[in-house]
Amino acid sequence: MNLPPVIAWTSGTWVLPDGPLYAALTGGAYAVARVLFVPRQNPLWWLVAGAAAGLAMLSKLHGAFLLIGAFVFLLSTPRLRPWLMSPWPYAGAIVALLLFSPVLVWNAEHHWISFTFQAARGQVRQLNLVGFLQVIGGQMAYLLPLIWATLWVLFVRAATAGPAQSRDWFLVCLAGGPMIFFTVSGLWAGKVLPHWAAPGYLMLFPLVGRELARALALSHRWARWWIGLCAGTTLPLLLGVIVMANVPWSGVSFAGKPVPDPLIETLDWHDVASDLTRRGLIPNSDLVVVSPRWHEAGKLAVALDGKVPVLCLSDDPRGFGVNMRAADSIGKDALIIGTGLERKDVDALYATYFDAIEDAPPITLTRAGRPAALVRVYRARHLHAIGRVPNLLDPYGVWTR
Repeated sequence: MNLPPVIAWTSGTWVLPDGPLYAALTGGAYAVARVLFVPRQNPLWWLVAGAAAGLAMLSKLHGAFLLIGAFVFLLSTPRLRPWLMSPWPYAGAIVALLLFSPVLVWNAEHHWISFTFQAARGQVRQLNLVGFLQVIGGQMAYLLPLIWATLWVLFVRAATAGPAQSRDWFLVCLAGGPMIFFTVSGLWAGKVLPHWAAPGYLMLFPLVGRELARALALSHRWARWWIGLCAGTTLPLLLGVIVMANVPWSGVSFAGKPVPDPLIETLDWHDVASDLTRRGLIPNSDLVVVSPRWHEAGKLAVALDGKVPVLCLSDDPRGFGVNMRAADSIGKDALIIGTGLERKDVDALYATYFDAIEDAPPITLTRAGRPAALVRVYRARHLHAIGRVPNLLDPYGVWTR
């Protein structure tokens, strides 16, 4: 389980909601399995499962698949179906709903923007076989091809056996929702990211562990080869990325052409804070920093560490569109900061929002003491509320509608 990059690496070490999601899903699956498969267990485990499902849904909406999978399993397993006549599973669901209720209350007060945002990503557009193949290819890359294929083989085998093999069927019910939905939706949705199905694959690793344990106990050579191939793929990849992220990249070329830095997003932006401090621009209570991209706004917010407010003025500011009231900064001057941000782009985006926009010296981001990327800087005078549609000061309409 620690070999697929999408589970142990990105979700396990990056600042993402997937890490808490996986922890909660695993805890919830354990609680349900405990009450269903271990004799004479306290039914209070259903409340533990509900709490885990609630925490999972607080991390990501994927947490709902834990409740759905458990219900499908009980409904399809005759021996355990009497649990549906018991109050305990429903008490667990109520616990989950209570924990999740702040999300519902907040969305009710903000025009349900979390749900409409996610629904828009899965909106039916047109049949897209290329997108479907890209989703599958992405899942293979994120999980490693051999692990991805093994998980699907075990999933199909367990699904074919059905409820007769109740423990295997339990994992199939938990895994099937995200695996199937976020794979098949690549046929019609505009953009499906490969890691969206990963919570489903996570539920199948007990099947892999059992097969490997049996094979190793019988001294089957293929099990050692399987582990060696997977580890031999992940470890060099991980070490290579670590090395590349800590050595200069500038000057690398192939066939006479410069090769773009594949790890440009791993750069931190603390050079921005150092440079602006040297210029005497921060800290400054009458200044805000503006970015046209939400992910760069995040890097700026981390680098500036609260010294000045950071706004993402765009039609897709993500969390910046609701956790920062841009209207509170009206009347202030701004520094517009971003990579690849040409003057014509700045004027097109922001000319109607400021009295004047002036060029300022750019800032060089460094890696291992050498230049790695150039960040453009513009000084804008007097932010005001007169702008074009969409209103970048309130893109989601949560403050003015």
